[in-house]
Amino acid sequence: MLSQHPRVSLAPADAGRFVQGQRVFMGKDLQPGLIRVYGTGMGFLGTGTADACGWIQPKRLVNLAAPPTGAAQGESADPAVLE
Repeated sequence: MLSQHPRVSLAPADAGRFVQGQRVFMGKDLQPGLIRVYGTGMGFLGTGTADACGWIQPKRLVNLAAPPTGAAQGESADPAVLE
């Protein structure tokens, strides 16, 4: 369960680097190990691994460009659009 791991929120610039697979620096106050990573105004980004020096390396990322539920089966993402 992810809720047992620490949560970190990244500023937009760092969140952008994180979702591109780049590591980001958070400082030495961060405990090494698996963490939940969120972006300010972006929600859950994925998980990362923090090291003893304060760097977070992306581990598993969420696809932020994924279509809404149902859109993958040919349904319109916009309920006002009729097919």
